[in-house]
Amino acid sequence: MVDVSRATEIQTSSKLPPAELELAMNYYKRQVDELAGLNVKADSILSVMKHQLRQQKQGFSLLSVLQQSIGTQMEQSEIFTRTIKAINTTLNMDGTIVFTAGTDGLFQPSYWLGVDGTSSQGFESLKIDFQPHLTAASDYLLVNRQTEKTEFIASVKETLNIPYFVCLPIIVNDVAIAVLLSGRLKEVRPFYPPLDEGDINTFQAIAGFISASLTNSELYTQRRQAEEALRQLNEELENRVQERTTQLAQANQEITALNDRLKAENLRMSAELEITRQLQQMILPKEQELDQIPKLDIAGFMEPADEVGGDYYDVLQYDGRVKIGIGDVTGHGLESGVVMLMAQTAVRTLTIHGETDPQRFLNTINRVIHDNARRMNSYKNMTLALLDYQPGCISLSGQHEEMLVVRSGGEVECISTDELGFPIGIVDNIADFVAQTQIQLNPGDGVVLYTDGITEAEGLNKNLYGLERLIEIVGQNWQYSASEITQAVVGDVRSHVGEGTIYDDITLVVFKEN
Repeated sequence: MVDVSRATEIQTSSKLPPAELELAMNYYKRQVDELAGLNVKADSILSVMKHQLRQQKQGFSLLSVLQQSIGTQMEQSEIFTRTIKAINTTLNMDGTIVFTAGTDGLFQPSYWLGVDGTSSQGFESLKIDFQPHLTAASDYLLVNRQTEKTEFIASVKETLNIPYFVCLPIIVNDVAIAVLLSGRLKEVRPFYPPLDEGDINTFQAIAGFISASLTNSELYTQRRQAEEALRQLNEELENRVQERTTQLAQANQEITALNDRLKAENLRMSAELEITRQLQQMILPKEQELDQIPKLDIAGFMEPADEVGGDYYDVLQYDGRVKIGIGDVTGHGLESGVVMLMAQTAVRTLTIHGETDPQRFLNTINRVIHDNARRMNSYKNMTLALLDYQPGCISLSGQHEEMLVVRSGGEVECISTDELGFPIGIVDNIADFVAQTQIQLNPGDGVVLYTDGITEAEGLNKNLYGLERLIEIVGQNWQYSASEITQAVVGDVRSHVGEGTIYDDITLVVFKEN
């Protein structure tokens, strides 16, 4: 520090020469001026620190007021109203306005306080485009005497009649939903210097608090809405449960009545199906009939998938002629069983009447099945192959699965029937489709007839039994009797299916010429 008493002593002393005395005086004068400058600078810094401290205290005080007065259960309007009132009171602002965003992207005054009546007239229709200036949380406008006068700032000052203000966005979910503007009519007033960056920090804290409050309010509103929706749903659910319980009780009564009726109907249907099944079994050729056919060792097997099957086979002997038939009605069950009975009756009738022409024979059967099926409102049809046997020769007509001709040594020939007929019952006339072929037989030769219930029987891994396996089993057992061959094939099919389900009727006819 400069020793002022020492300077005075030098000035009054007569021991120093005048030149040295002047130099000393100039030195101490400079020291005094420098000290005065430092004092001024220190006062300025202290004033700034006091101002910043006052801003921080005001900010803390304002946030404390907002925290105490704004709860999570408040609506947006109440949050904004309490906030602008606290700003004007705590920060000594002349006017505060909250602009909210419209669907057109412009902002319109929604809440204000401290704005005089003249300047607030027409607020309802006022719209300001803040988007280019205030889109992020860090954006703001600070308008004081040092602010560069832009066209936008001049327009806002003139429109709102607030010359000095702070303006910044309120961001919720990364979107500016509102703009907060607060200002003064005079730049300086006692204890309140011009608005500066310190005020920006305060208002950014306010904007963050509002944003958080609005988010909490929105979450609370959503929760309340969800709770109300849940309550209504529960109430509706209870009503529906009660209504459904009543309906179920009524339905249960109806179901009980239906069950009683169905039981009675099932008993009746079971009786009818049993009768039909018995009829089918009764008209199958009996073993003693087959034994009476000269020069033929013949055996047959049929097992329906349901109570009533749709497969057909028959062996007829009349006036020294032998006719063997095999067929397969689409599906299985009662309708298929009835069609099978029609076919058996028609074949026997035509045989007894001595019809030998294959075209007339099959076409007559076709017409009977076709017309009766239409009368039944059914579209069932069937394959049907007919064999006329004479010693040493068979004549084959009609369309069915391939016929297997087995020679005495076990060799198997496959005879296609695709060109020998047409499915029975689809059209009313099939005469043009019917043809006949003849196969010579030697002693020990024979024929195997079957339905697709054998070749398409599924194993546990969904693989089919197949024609090749049928041919193999027949060839391996051809040295045995027709009955033993039949048993070998049926047993192998059951072994292939295992514990699975047989979905179709199984029919097999084997005969050998002695």
